[in-house]
Amino acid sequence: TESSRSLESILRELTNGANSILVGEVLECSSYWNDELTKIYTTVVLSVEEILKGTAIQNKINITFSGGEADGIGQWVSNMPAFVQDERVVVFLKKLSKEQVPQASSLEEIFSEDQFEVYGGIGGKFTITQGMVGNMTEAEFKDLVNNILSGQPVPDRGLYFSPAPLKYTYSYLGYSWPHPPSPSVNFRINENTADCSGEGNAVKSASATWNAASAKFSFSYAGTTAATTASLNGINEILWKNYGSVGYVALTNIWYYTANKNIFECDMEFNDYYTFSTAATPASGQYDIQTVALHEFGHFLCLEDLY
Repeated sequence: TESSRSLESILRELTNGANSILVGEVLECSSYWNDELTKIYTTVVLSVEEILKGTAIQNKINITFSGGEADGIGQWVSNMPAFVQDERVVVFLKKLSKEQVPQASSLEEIFSEDQFEVYGGIGGKFTITQGMVGNMTEAEFKDLVNNILSGQPVPDRGLYFSPAPLKYTYSYLGYSWPHPPSPSVNFRINENTADCSGEGNAVKSASATWNAASAKFSFSYAGTTAATTASLNGINEILWKNYGSVGYVALTNIWYYTANKNIFECDMEFNDYYTFSTAATPASGQYDIQTVALHEFGHFLCLEDLY
């Protein structure tokens, strides 16, 4: 969880990692399939009010991320932000390269301008509600960002920030695997990281921990896969893909039917930009595969992150 991290720590990481920091209002949200019909994306049109970091850009920008609902199918992706029309936000952004922009030819004319992603995923989007960002005023929040940008000391206010108020010890998305009977979810693994060996066994150990929880649910290893990206193909796949410096270590993709909220596929992607380990004690800067997989399998069960 993020609950024990100070606001200064969060903002320093976001401010240093983002290319642009903008204040604006959400004008439009559109979800659509890519041309291959393997992923759903959402593009948000943001009216820019103020630029805290970055060069001058157009008055409206497009923010694109994985997930959304289209044609009776939903795709939920962990760590991805959610936007609501007319809300005001502070967003920490990185420009998408041409190769990163979703291939959706039907929308090229609508979203013809440059497209951005939210750096840090859900953690890089802050909602402004009645002049407040979390427990701070909008002005105080922007002052902290500007202090970090200018290299000035950040006052020790003893404040902590949550992107959304923490109301429960856990949060459930509301989607579920078809039941009864007790579902058993098969998964396949592509051991395609060069960082270490034995990554498949580490993932299987994480699934075994969930299986030992005595729930009416189980994971079952079904063999290998050659997949190198998450996609809607009827197979639950686990793999490594380099997403670059985006602020998140792994993603879980859940596909479900919007009518009954039943899940029919889940994929897990480790961000191979970071370094992973299967050692009993990973070296500094390395991420333990079993621990990360244990967390992501929780998303397979529709548990949300806690912030």
